[in-house]
Amino acid sequence: LFSAIIVIMKRTTLQKKVKISNAVLFYIYTHIDTDINMDELAEEFQISKFYMHKIFKEIFGRNIYESIKSIRLQKSSNLLLTNIRSGSQLWIQFPKLFYPSL
Repeated sequence: LFSAIIVIMKRTTLQKKVKISNAVLFYIYTHIDTDINMDELAEEFQISKFYMHKIFKEIFGRNIYESIKSIRLQKSSNLLLTNIRSGSQLWIQFPKLFYPSL
């Protein structure tokens, strides 16, 4: 009985982590054109920034910053491939992609 309770608790915890991580990833996708503030994001989900980073990496295997950079690279390469925007227009939309210290 005790081991069954532990299994249920672990499953529930994993489900919560997956739910939060998916919500964070959805937020990133829907706000990719903006400056994504990790403090505000953690506050939005009412969890600590440390815990948010920890569970995101646990679920997706990479950290939030890597995910943001990857999504921005995918989006900019898609825009270039479809000739919707020139390189200079991409720089205006994604300056942090080209100069991360901005």
